[in-house]
Amino acid sequence: MNRKAIFGIIMAILIFVLIVLAIETTLSGWQVASGLIIFWLLSLGFTNLRNSLILLIMTLILLLIIYLSIKYSWLGVLPGAIVGITIGLLMHFGWILPHRPFSRSEYVKSQSNTQ
Repeated sequence: MNRKAIFGIIMAILIFVLIVLAIETTLSGWQVASGLIIFWLLSLGFTNLRNSLILLIMTLILLLIIYLSIKYSWLGVLPGAIVGITIGLLMHFGWILPHRPFSRSEYVKSQSNTQ
């Protein structure tokens, strides 16, 4: 079984568990969905960005959302956040295959050797 199939199965299980949890514990659907989407995007940003200023801003946003969700008892955001972070990390490590970066000098050398 390849990486993408395992990734799809794990994502389906996580989303199913999140939906069942939201139904059984009377969590708000918009809170769960907003937590999933926001934290999914933030986790993808954390794994892909290396700019320290943007990471600082993203960390502040993340902490502010966690604080506000606990302060105002938006408890549906937290399970959505857990699933969103997990899906974001799975997408980064399971979906994106490692590759060599393009090197212009190596390309020029390979083209000059073939002619």
